[in-house]
Amino acid sequence: MLTINNIIIEFFATGLAGIILITIYLSTQHNKVNSIMKQNKNVAPLLLQKATQHKFNVIRTMLKKAPSVHQEKIKSKLDELVTDFKNETICIRTYNIGLDHVMDQLKKSLLNLFDICAAMLFLQIILLLLHEKHFLCLTKP
Repeated sequence: MLTINNIIIEFFATGLAGIILITIYLSTQHNKVNSIMKQNKNVAPLLLQKATQHKFNVIRTMLKKAPSVHQEKIKSKLDELVTDFKNETICIRTYNIGLDHVMDQLKKSLLNLFDICAAMLFLQIILLLLHEKHFLCLTKP
């Protein structure tokens, strides 16, 4: 016989069973996530690793364009960073920060080179204009 009490008891029992199953499922998922997190605790983040590799490649490319005076100093600093990272004496975050400093030094040296080239070009233009003005003054009657 189906009475209201029996229907309520059946819904209550079904709901309780559902809650128990969901709780068990969430507990096992939580344990799986914790085990994965423990395994990946000492692994470098993938995006940081890719960004660091990209910085290294950019520095190597830019280093060829740097003035030779600065090139040796920057190259030795870069080699020191790479050696320390490969020997695991520094972590990837420290390596990344070191690459940032090397890149800043490289940019400064390239900007100085650019400034020198711009100044030389400016002087050449001034000399050319003075030469033309002097030439024009000589040709006038």
